[in-house]
Amino acid sequence: MKDPKKIIAIDIASGKVLWSKETTVAPITLGADRQRVIYHNGMNVVCLDRKSGKELWIAERRTGLKVQVKSAPNLVI
Repeated sequence: MKDPKKIIAIDIASGKVLWSKETTVAPITLGADRQRVIYHNGMNVVCLDRKSGKELWIAERRTGLKVQVKSAPNLVI
């Protein structure tokens, strides 16, 4: 895993760590709403359940599409 980061979900009221995941995260691609956490890992877009951290889906890169993440890509949801 290249340049792993840690995504951590914390309960605001108690300060308790709910879950964490070590993964590669492309710069400024991490986003969240009330149900999901979504980010680009340098190859694919990944969606996690916000409450559990469980992986819900991965949008795999299309064959033949060459994307190099060396700067900050835009992830629009």
